[in-house]
Amino acid sequence: MARDYPGATTDYHSNAASPVTAVPFTFACWFNAAALTTRQTLVSIADTAVATNYHTLRLNTAAGGSNVQARSNAGAGDSIANSSTGFTDNVWSHAAGVWTSATDRVAYLNGGNSGSNATSTTPTSIDTLAFGLTVHSGTAQEVNGSLAEVGIWDAALTAAEIAILGDGVSPLLVRPASLVLYCPLLRGLSGAASSTVKAA
Repeated sequence: MARDYPGATTDYHSNAASPVTAVPFTFACWFNAAALTTRQTLVSIADTAVATNYHTLRLNTAAGGSNVQARSNAGAGDSIANSSTGFTDNVWSHAAGVWTSATDRVAYLNGGNSGSNATSTTPTSIDTLAFGLTVHSGTAQEVNGSLAEVGIWDAALTAAEIAILGDGVSPLLVRPASLVLYCPLLRGLSGAASSTVKAA
């Protein structure tokens, strides 16, 4: 089961606090994109007072692209790591972003296919977490598709650990002492979204 997001800025999950606010950290999740027509944010942490102060794990689905991106912005433009290969719409795939430092972010697709970026970028005043779009001073880049098994770690996972996640191992079993949030994003019988949060 998974949580469906219909590509609307009114349908997302958010929390007025973030389990991580500064590097190092890791985001990971499974996704199934229904369309390759826009950029879509899977997981974001941001400053709700400013439109250009955030970290996001997103899909670059514009202009024919189809890669996973680990993206940071601190007001001077995006610093983006791109996965080395693209994904296919309407197919379940695994995305991960690892932020080791202000100058080291890596994007992964399906446990590998990584790409890195070393531009120095340090967003500040991070105060909100969201799944399904970016929540900052507005909302943007909503997901059109499904998400599942979202994990956030307050550490930079290794390439070997990302590969394990891409093989389908639960986030609960990958460096559990650093796992600060886990949301399977399951649906209950009523159809309402339900989430389980695991705090370290």
